[in-house]
Amino acid sequence: MAVEPAQQSALNLQRLTALAELELSGASLKAVLNQAVGVVSELLPATRGASIVLWDSALETYQLAASTVPGQQSDVVLDSLRTEGGATRWIIEQRRQYICPDISMDRFEPNRMVEEHGIGAYAGVPVLANDRVLGVLYALDEAPRDYDEGDIAFLTTLARRVGTAVIDARLHEDNETALRRTETMAFVSQALVGISDLDEVLQTIIDGVVGALAADRVVLITFDAEREQVERYRIGGVGSHLIGQDTFEDLMAGLTGWVVRNDQTVLSPGLVPDQRESTSLQRRRRDSHGGPVVVAPLRLKGKVIGTLTAVRPSKSADFTPDDAATLEGLSTLAAVAIDNARLSGETRSALTEVRGMYRIMETLNTEGGIGELLDRLAELVADVLPCDRVSFLLVDIDDRDVYRVVAGGPGADKVARDLNFDEIWSGLGGWTIRNRRPTMSPDGEPEPRESPEAQQRRAETDAGAVLAVPLFHRGEPLGVLTAINPKGAGDFTRRHLELASAMAGQISVAVANAKLLEDLHNLAITDELTQVPNRRHLFELGERSFAAATRYGHRLSAIMFDLDEFKRVNDSYGHAVGDEVLTAVVQRCLPAVREVDVLGRYGGEEFAVILPETGLEGAMEIAERLRAAVADRPLQTGVGNIRVTISVGVATLTEEIKDVHGLLDRADAAMFLAKHLGRNRVEKS
Repeated sequence: MAVEPAQQSALNLQRLTALAELELSGASLKAVLNQAVGVVSELLPATRGASIVLWDSALETYQLAASTVPGQQSDVVLDSLRTEGGATRWIIEQRRQYICPDISMDRFEPNRMVEEHGIGAYAGVPVLANDRVLGVLYALDEAPRDYDEGDIAFLTTLARRVGTAVIDARLHEDNETALRRTETMAFVSQALVGISDLDEVLQTIIDGVVGALAADRVVLITFDAEREQVERYRIGGVGSHLIGQDTFEDLMAGLTGWVVRNDQTVLSPGLVPDQRESTSLQRRRRDSHGGPVVVAPLRLKGKVIGTLTAVRPSKSADFTPDDAATLEGLSTLAAVAIDNARLSGETRSALTEVRGMYRIMETLNTEGGIGELLDRLAELVADVLPCDRVSFLLVDIDDRDVYRVVAGGPGADKVARDLNFDEIWSGLGGWTIRNRRPTMSPDGEPEPRESPEAQQRRAETDAGAVLAVPLFHRGEPLGVLTAINPKGAGDFTRRHLELASAMAGQISVAVANAKLLEDLHNLAITDELTQVPNRRHLFELGERSFAAATRYGHRLSAIMFDLDEFKRVNDSYGHAVGDEVLTAVVQRCLPAVREVDVLGRYGGEEFAVILPETGLEGAMEIAERLRAAVADRPLQTGVGNIRVTISVGVATLTEEIKDVHGLLDRADAAMFLAKHLGRNRVEKS
């Protein structure tokens, strides 16, 4: 039905007001999605309701959905969508809206949702964030409808808001998951300390898995592979009555056998038959309402002695790689605890490992920057393994850059802090990142996986046996954890490798989250174009220097400089070239100032430099270096060489100046004097 212009204006105003007041938030990602579809249903309004579906581009699958269509559940939404063809996949691939005012004229074949819920018209828009398509938001009507510009603008604006909220909710859920995992690992580690009864050990592990992974049923099995016998078969969880005890032969025909043969953790989705299981086991999983499964090996002294399995009910969310890392950590604790219960003579060293893991879990749960976190972890890992030195080398593969080198342990001073990317990439650390698996290198033997230069560095730093474990988060490489013993101190064992791998899985999550927070902080304080402190951060740093100078009676100066006739550059070559010029000027100026100085963007083409411990004479010298650095030779740009100059003003702290604003104002006045006197010169206040 047509809407009068006055009514449409009032409706659009109501929508805009509601969007301005809307806070898309919730305790979970699901809550955000439910809130979004509720807003569409109420404010568009959509007569049949609204739905939203999230898309996982890495797995090419629909991940999560919400709907306000009466009688429609979220899992039904996912089941009704086609991964190939269909409107949803078209919107994701084209990254633009699709409007169907009349379902009888839809270019796509109707899916189950259209047929079963009487959809007469619909409009879908992509949910975007960080230049990625996260999903699709739909408005659904029971009769044909001409969606106007106001309708689509409302949906598009809301979808952008939803995209940001989804990113925030995912980060929140990741942090909550990491916290729960850390707390569970710490609790289980602490609970296992001092337990010698094997039954109590097994039950503690099972309870920990149920709590950490929201598992319906958990199975812990130990066996003697040589004699092909099951030793222990412990089942727990609310769905434990749905699982029977299998023979060794049955276990080897399923996921347990695959894990044993491949010595690695396996994730099995709930909706797709897993060909790694026999047909009879696939059928039994369906009959017992079993859904997603994750299985981790129990490793002891280089051998797989059993498996730890977690199962969720059918139609539950699949286990994630983070869940697999948690299970691996718990399986490591389980193997250690089982060994303690079996062999009381080895209890002391095993308890040291458990306590060390607990201390590491405690550290992962503390606040602080990425550097502080890695400093503490390097010391702890060196103590837990134990070894002479541990290093964390964090790299950016795409940029071939090393952005953090941290070392700990008694021999930490032997770790070079100035390693470049190629040096790391040509060594054992680079090999383990490329091959995505941990490795060991014995003492006293040539290492063919390292370049001659890397072998030489190893010899020069008295490095004997080396252990390297890659750090990955969600499939993306973060760097490598390396443990080194001095020459003659003995080789690392398979047990050391397992323990380091278990620690690396937990550490990777913490490092990824800490790096994300650090990146977000840097974005807030850095000028996006020139990558120097922005105006707000410039004044923050300036106030600190001003406070220190006035408190202790130290000298402080400031410089203001401005590009001469910059408008002519923009008018002649365009703003893109103007941006190139600004960036090039900053790159010329940075080497002309000292490490303690702060060069920041004041605004537009104007920049400021805070000079601690500097009087007027020294400030004038630095100002002249800046002027000459820019004027001495042309700047290279995409349209050729462009010659620019700067006018520079200098001011130094006096009793009349009450804050950093006053100091910069004096420098600004001197800069304008320099412009008035002919430009390309330095003047003082």
